Amino acid sequence: MTNIFYRATSPLASAILLIFLGKQLSVVEFGSYSIYISISALISMFAAGIYRKSLVRFGSSDKRNLFGLLLSVIIISVVILCCSLIFHLFGSAFVALVMLFAAGTLIYDSVLDTLIVLDNFIVFAILSILRPTLIIFIMTYYTITDIEGAIAIIAITYLVLGCLAAILLMTRYMREKAIFRFFQYAQYALPLLAGSIFTYIIDNSGRFLILHFSDPQALGIFAFTYSAGQQAVGSIMTVIYSTYFPKLVRSYDAKDSDTFSNLKYFLLKCYIIVLLGIFITYLIIDKILLLLNLTDYQGNSLLFLIIMVAIWLGTVKTYYVDLVFLLRKETGVLFNILVFGALVTVTIGYFLVPNFAAYGAGLASFFGFLLMLFMSMRISALRFREID
Repeated sequence: MTNIFYRATSPLASAILLIFLGKQLSVVEFGSYSIYISISALISMFAAGIYRKSLVRFGSSDKRNLFGLLLSVIIISVVILCCSLIFHLFGSAFVALVMLFAAGTLIYDSVLDTLIVLDNFIVFAILSILRPTLIIFIMTYYTITDIEGAIAIIAITYLVLGCLAAILLMTRYMREKAIFRFFQYAQYALPLLAGSIFTYIIDNSGRFLILHFSDPQALGIFAFTYSAGQQAVGSIMTVIYSTYFPKLVRSYDAKDSDTFSNLKYFLLKCYIIVLLGIFITYLIIDKILLLLNLTDYQGNSLLFLIIMVAIWLGTVKTYYVDLVFLLRKETGVLFNILVFGALVTVTIGYFLVPNFAAYGAGLASFFGFLLMLFMSMRISALRFREID
């Protein structure tokens, strides 16, 4: 439980930063901010997806894998940073900022994953707390209210913290010789990476459809609501899962069925509790927004509910139902499900967003995640019995 407490500092820090940006930026500017994040996430995924996807799974089994994977991510981050500087010199400010953000978040998030595998949750918590603290202090001190300034400060903070932590990890923990098993990583991670592309489509298609069919105000409302739902639901479930996934890997590899079953049952109970919390949040969300002085986003409680339930469905699929595929390294099974989910989400969104804007995008995500969950449950049922 102590590890969960330390691990929870990351979503808590993200929530604090979200609230601050919701106040600091206008609704339209927040929509633009979400586009920067979406594009930078795509760059990170293509540049280092194989290594990021393999880090926890292979790092939990052999620390030498962990050190090799982290070093690879650091090198890729440096390359992206150099590209950002080149674009900046040639006057392409938008691309330069996007790539700077991608480099910063890539190295920062990879360091956090490494700390989880090493069970160093104290340093994890310190890094998580420093992130919003520094960003809020710098933006407030220099009165930065424009979107470009906000993106630059956030990206540089990620980059500096990630680099400092990576140097400390290299000098203190990484005494063993790092190993690089690219083909083994690729065999495991490529299906996951291909699936991540379609997961990206599911998570981000709503933003781009609203940007195309609707107005910037609707984009900002949807982006904030979706981000808040991810913090309130997705991050909490990710904390629980990422804290216990290394233990699940070790118990599965050791064929310790009792420990594995107990951990899996514990995850299920946690996810059910989160679902109950979603409906309680729906009843009081407008009061929470008023309390936080985020009145521009009031009056959308139904949208909050739709998105929070959609994210819950998606995380249950990924962090519980799909667990059997990840542990058995049969990640290719997930690909068809994600392709189907992406097609459903984009198709529904294409027809609903022009008329219902943010609500149409929310419903598209809900039905996409729901159908994917049913498909995963059907396919994985027999394999769960085999593990038990």
